[in-house]
Amino acid sequence: LTPLGFALSHIEGLEQLEDFLRSQPVNCLIIDESIASSDQGLIDRLNTLAKLSNIRVLALSTLYTTSEIDVEPSIDIDAEVSVPLEQEMLMLVLGRLLDLRWIEDTTLQDISQQTDIPDKAVLESLLQKAQFGNVIKLREELNALPSCYQQFSSSLLNLSKKFMMEEIEARLQSYLEALD
Repeated sequence: LTPLGFALSHIEGLEQLEDFLRSQPVNCLIIDESIASSDQGLIDRLNTLAKLSNIRVLALSTLYTTSEIDVEPSIDIDAEVSVPLEQEMLMLVLGRLLDLRWIEDTTLQDISQQTDIPDKAVLESLLQKAQFGNVIKLREELNALPSCYQQFSSSLLNLSKKFMMEEIEARLQSYLEALD
């Protein structure tokens, strides 16, 4: 979910979760079945917090069905997804819960169709710098590319200014895969 722009936090225990919900803006809470055996007073406070903050609750389930989740004590859930997760189902449920409309990212396709892409050796060199988090060397190499790669390098330079190294890695990997 992180590559799609979601900020994720892993919280152990309901007490820490309550503190987190009070201190952070949260749109969606993804819980697992360990919640079912928790303290009822704490669960009531979490349910109140979720309702007051309009937090959508998605339950991950491996051991029981939706009807079994409703056994006391339980957190009020808005949807359930079975584990192991299927990406398509998760995206569908999150889209419904958060009222999202998914738009296919054609950025890579558009860039590769409209611009020249450097050869494999250059892409591998850039990828290595991105993987090691060497932003300075990455920018130097991008700036040193011939002007025919202007559009290619400027898109990656913009990402590097935001220190989005994982996105840069993903794009470079895509370009390399397209060459194979």
